[in-house]
Amino acid sequence: MQKLDIYRTYSLLIATLLITIVLSISIGSVIIYPKDIFFSLLTLIPFFDYQADISESLTVIINQLRLPRILLAGIVGFSIALSGATFQAIFKNPLADPYLIGAASGSALGATIVLMLIGPIILMQISILPLASFLGGVIAVGITVMISFSSRSMSSNTLILSGIAVGALANAITSLIIISSDPDVRPLLSWLLGSFNTANWDEVLITIPYVLISTILLFRYRRIMNIIQSSDSEAQLVGVEVNKTKYILILISTLLTAIAVSVSGIIGFIGLVAPHAVRLIWGYDYKYLIPFSALLGSIILILADTIGRTILYPQELPVGVITAFIGAPFFIFLIIKGRSSFYG
Repeated sequence: MQKLDIYRTYSLLIATLLITIVLSISIGSVIIYPKDIFFSLLTLIPFFDYQADISESLTVIINQLRLPRILLAGIVGFSIALSGATFQAIFKNPLADPYLIGAASGSALGATIVLMLIGPIILMQISILPLASFLGGVIAVGITVMISFSSRSMSSNTLILSGIAVGALANAITSLIIISSDPDVRPLLSWLLGSFNTANWDEVLITIPYVLISTILLFRYRRIMNIIQSSDSEAQLVGVEVNKTKYILILISTLLTAIAVSVSGIIGFIGLVAPHAVRLIWGYDYKYLIPFSALLGSIILILADTIGRTILYPQELPVGVITAFIGAPFFIFLIIKGRSSFYG
């Protein structure tokens, strides 16, 4: 891509993201005008003593309810799409997904154990649910990697098969716990399908450092992601430690996935749809595919969450249901289209 085209694409995606955020804040049970959003956001600026000329209730709706929810959806969409693009590079598989190696299933199991067997424990005014979910995801991926190492094979196929087995076992344990428990399982099922209805500023602030550090690290590997698309032997000839690089990228991507799942539940297909949409429009160069996918993932998930909370108001559809309606047909299209069409 030429520099002018790159700048135009960044500008287009960032402008679209900002418009999407404003649109999402505006839409809901209370319609909010953009000027009110602007004045309300000014009150959030540190050390800037500004009194918005709008009602206190409207300020609360914008700053405490809709804005943290929308920002969290954007962060999760960013993370899942970034992980999806990275996993597709690692496995050289256009159908690879961030939940490929058991992170999502492990996170769901961690959350299930807390909700169904222990209860919503609060430590220092913070729920341990995200922590339990994150630990479950990390443990699941750790088991997957250990199985791969024990087979004395570092191939992508070994990791994928190990992840499928670990994910299936985690799902089975989750189902067993739900079936054998007495409490109302509707909140858990809503969480498992993906939801931002409990989003708050604490979750936004907790996720930002992890996502920021992971993003910086993955951006440094963009050139290497292009190199490992060739054969492993060719990549090694130019000085790339292929196996080490793959496991580093897997670890970083899994951290992103686990953080996303810990605050939102399981949201499928974003990691599949966003990278492929970018690939179809702007090409296969990971220098640009990585950041463009992340920005597009934010846009898609914010829109999906907005649809989910408004389309059947006052009822709310889990955002995972909306992304499934979007992603399932796209996934079928990819299967029918075939691998070669997406990797040239």
